[in-house]
Order: sequence, then C-alpha cells, then structure tokens
Amino acid sequence: MFHQDASVEVEVRASGFLQSSFYYPDQAKYGPRIAPATQGSLHDHILTYKADFDIVGASNSFEVSDLVVVNQTQAWFPELGEFEQMEMNISYLEKEAAFNWRPNNGGMFCVVNKNETNAWGEKRGYRLVPGRSNLHLTVQNSPFSLKNSEMAKSHLAVTRQHDTEPYANSVQNINLPSAPQQDFSKFFDDEDIDDEDLVVWFNLGMHHFVRAEDIPVTLYTEAASNIVFAPQNFNDRAQDGDLLNRRWVKYNATADEITFESYGVELPSCPISIPEPVYGISPTVELYQEG
Repeated sequence: MFHQDASVEVEVRASGFLQSSFYYPDQAKYGPRIAPATQGSLHDHILTYKADFDIVGASNSFEVSDLVVVNQTQAWFPELGEFEQMEMNISYLEKEAAFNWRPNNGGMFCVVNKNETNAWGEKRGYRLVPGRSNLHLTVQNSPFSLKNSEMAKSHLAVTRQHDTEPYANSVQNINLPSAPQQDFSKFFDDEDIDDEDLVVWFNLGMHHFVRAEDIPVTLYTEAASNIVFAPQNFNDRAQDGDLLNRRWVKYNATADEITFESYGVELPSCPISIPEPVYGISPTVELYQEG
C-alpha cells in the first residue's frame, strides 16, 4: 500500500485449512479441541521479505536510535532537582547482523544516507515502523528446524546486497534441516554495511493460537501482520501538502459566507440521469432465451 504521506506499507493475511491432528483429551496443551475428533495444532506462520533500500543512491547506513531514560536537572525547574527524561542514543550498524525489535518499541531503526541531508541538515532516510504481529519463530532449536529456518528466528536482519542472495529460503529446506539448500546464516560473513549497498530482511506473521472458529477455514481478519516504511527526514515537510485534490474552506462570520480554494482542480463527478416515473402504467419485463 502506497500512502499519501510517502509511506509504504506491507501487509499479509493468512487463511486456509487448519493444520490439525486426532483429538486426545490429555493433549490440550498442544491445542484445543475444534471438532468432534479433531485437535488444532499450535504453530507459527513466518513470512520473510527482502527490502532493498536505495536512499538517494546505493550507499546507505542502518541507523539505530535507542530511547534511554536519564536523570537530569533543568534550569527552569530548579525546585524539582533531578528527574527522569528521555534521550536518544544514536549508533550505526557496522557489520551484518540479525536482531529483534526493541522491547516496548524503545528503538527506531532507519536506513539513511549519511551524505545526503534535507533542508534542515538532517540525514535523509526511511524508518522501519513495526506494525501488527511483527514476530519471529517461537521454537529456536527444534531438530526439524536446525539450520533450514534461520531467516525466521529473528525479527530483522541487515546484510550487504548481493545478486546471488535473492531469497532467504528454499522450497527444499523443509527436507534438509541440518544441511539446507539455502542456509540464511551463511549470508552473514562479517561484511561492512556502513555507507554500503545494504538490504533489510524482515519477518511478518502470526502465532496461530488455534480455535474452533478456524473451522472450516482460518479467519483472516485477525490473522494479519504488517510493517510500514515511513519517511524520516527524507523530505523537508509533509508530502501530503502537495496534493491538489482538496479544498481549503473559509467561513466569514460577518458576511455569513463560506468560500473555498479549489487549487484549480475540479472534483470528479458522475452525473446521473433518471427519467421521471410514469404513474399508472405497469412495467413490462421481456425475457429472451437463446438456443
């Protein structure tokens, strides 16, 4: 989804026939009974995306802004002494890495161009904004997912861009847990990513807490996950101010008049012409059948 403020949103919804097993009364911890002889099986849905950013060129950096709480004094509140305030600790990833969103969303992750600034001297970039159900794989050390699902074991990862690394996974990985066809962990070979052509790998998905309402198919209204890429000082001001299909309305209380500025753009209209009904005449319906 492309928003009017220059943000880009990625959303995924899941639906389909539920993974299930035969119902055993003493196995409720693995999922509830959802049909006469059927038990739902707890599982995860993880979808990995590769986002190739080029912010005003291919030489980009991954900026991390962590919110920290510090005790400080303020000259205009001397009677309060020291009290807690927020600060930002700004750093840059230097090497390829996989990591998670900060607890309580206490960190901002941006792809920026250190060599390009907006009118206010701020580095131009785009921010990664976690949305609904940004999660990673629950089970980290299962024998069925030793090395074949490395891409699903963290929220985010940043690597150098290589045309030989187009995908994080392979359709054959499920059959090769210890020696997968595509081993995502091998993408991290200690390469520099500061002021380089980098990519961000991110995961969307949901922990499927199965339920009776998943019969006959999973409800996709709740099984949803999304992320937003939002401009972070990429522009000099909000971009939706350039939209012309709008109206600026002013009310003159003295004259009791309303005026508006149309910016030279007429609103689209769809004229409708409906003939006046003729009363006292029964409608005629003609049916035709071919063949």
